[in-house]
Amino acid sequence: MRIERGLALLFACAGGMLAAAPAAAACPAGTSTIDVTLTTGSRWELCAESRAEEGIVLRDVFFTPPSNTRRSVLKEASLAQLYVVYDDDSARRLLVTDPGLGGSSFVALAAEDCPSGTRYQNDALCATASARGYVWKDDAANRQGYWLELFSISRTDTLTWIVRWRLYDDGTVESAIGSSGTLPALGSDSSYGSAVGGLGGQVAVGWFANATWRLDFDIGTSPDDDFVERFEVANTDSTKSLSRTSIATELGESYAPPVKRAWRVRDSSTTNSDGHPISYYFEPMQTGHHYAAEASEPWAAYDFAVTVRNPCERFAAGNPTAGGCAADLAGFLNGQSATGDIVVWPRTTVHHLPHDEDYPYLGTTWQSVAFGPRDWTSVNPL
Repeated sequence: MRIERGLALLFACAGGMLAAAPAAAACPAGTSTIDVTLTTGSRWELCAESRAEEGIVLRDVFFTPPSNTRRSVLKEASLAQLYVVYDDDSARRLLVTDPGLGGSSFVALAAEDCPSGTRYQNDALCATASARGYVWKDDAANRQGYWLELFSISRTDTLTWIVRWRLYDDGTVESAIGSSGTLPALGSDSSYGSAVGGLGGQVAVGWFANATWRLDFDIGTSPDDDFVERFEVANTDSTKSLSRTSIATELGESYAPPVKRAWRVRDSSTTNSDGHPISYYFEPMQTGHHYAAEASEPWAAYDFAVTVRNPCERFAAGNPTAGGCAADLAGFLNGQSATGDIVVWPRTTVHHLPHDEDYPYLGTTWQSVAFGPRDWTSVNPL
């Protein structure tokens, strides 16, 4: 064991570099075992796999709060599609499936890319940790927190993509993608972008980046008894009324800021010591940009979708149809009862309007979705 930046690192590479204790279930061959106990006492266990399309995929993710119960959170988590659309309609690209974010698109991480961390998957993945600031603050009393950060870097044409997972000591999981590199599309019509000084008056075309994540939840002791509840808070005169609705069948829907729409993936049987059902909760915060899908791309109409796990349903669009599987997320929504092995597909959207500071290099722009435990424990474990 070695100590790095406030982290008790209990990493175990697939090739056997460092031993983890106590040992978790072995990860499959070709994956990396990551077993980390943070300074605050929270523990994360997972397997990391690299694929040609999705890049890094997290598998068999377990979380243990300090002095509390070890529970399963996710069977699998990945970026399921990255859909880039240019404002002048010069290109529409599904980057996860063409060219893919793994394989030759991976940027091999040097030591300086992963300071005070450990590299995995042939230097495609960095795992490190750092202080994250206040867990809570009450007058003079406070608690400082930590997170485990996992990231990989991929290059497609002129754009660089940083896919990042942050696993917090309170059980929150944040999936994010950052875009950088150099301006990807140039033109002459200012209707579609902005003239950038370093380009001699050429117009840098704006673009949308739509990131859809595939999160296969296995909450608690069984993967087959989860379901999703929708929360909405409606305005009624001067009051705010809360409604909870169980989602009965597979569906896709939009974020709805006026009613503060949120969701949780709930276990049907496991409760905390107060008798409240354990769950993981999504409250979308990045809803300022919205992509209006065209009729030819119905799968792009959803900000959040719920399906029942089907191994062939891997990508939100550009999905292989061998064996009768649907080609995209719209086809996955075929009326199945939404109870059992649940997969959720949240999407984030960012519109990039170029400016002079984007030359010669684009500042990194992040878009993310976060989901955290709700009633996982009876009191704050930190």
